[in-house]
Amino acid sequence: MSNLRKIYLISGPLGAGKSTIAKKVADQTNTILIEGDLLLHSLDDNLAWGEKLKTTWKKILTLTKDAITNNFDVVIDFVVEDELEWFYRQTSDLNIQIRYIVLFANEKVLKQRLEKRNDLKYLLNQLKGEERNIKYLCDSSQKEISEIVEKFLSNSDFIVRFVK
Repeated sequence: MSNLRKIYLISGPLGAGKSTIAKKVADQTNTILIEGDLLLHSLDDNLAWGEKLKTTWKKILTLTKDAITNNFDVVIDFVVEDELEWFYRQTSDLNIQIRYIVLFANEKVLKQRLEKRNDLKYLLNQLKGEERNIKYLCDSSQKEISEIVEKFLSNSDFIVRFVK
């Protein structure tokens, strides 16, 4: 495909290395970085969690489509729960390839990284336990950042494909 744009979608629990990997991928690929947490935290605190999440994904989609139509690739740093197929379908009219990775680390490493998070185990188990994520999992516990980035950028297993 000519002019194929790329979207690099980086998910995982807090402490798994999403932001670090996303910044490195953005630097290496010269792409626009969208930090979902910044968008999420910019929303009114009075909104219910589900509404904040839905609004954040709509903002991510809008920014992504704008970047892609202006010939930029995009790196998205945000936790993906049930949104992958929705996002894929919303961007299916564009000439794109989506690469998706779900970072995780063993609980001991995450605890060392985060010390005081109560919901960490739940999110880690939820993301690792989802069948749709299994192919995209990458344990960041004992890997160098450069090793993870290289694997993500070069391995075709991280390319998202859904049957239309």
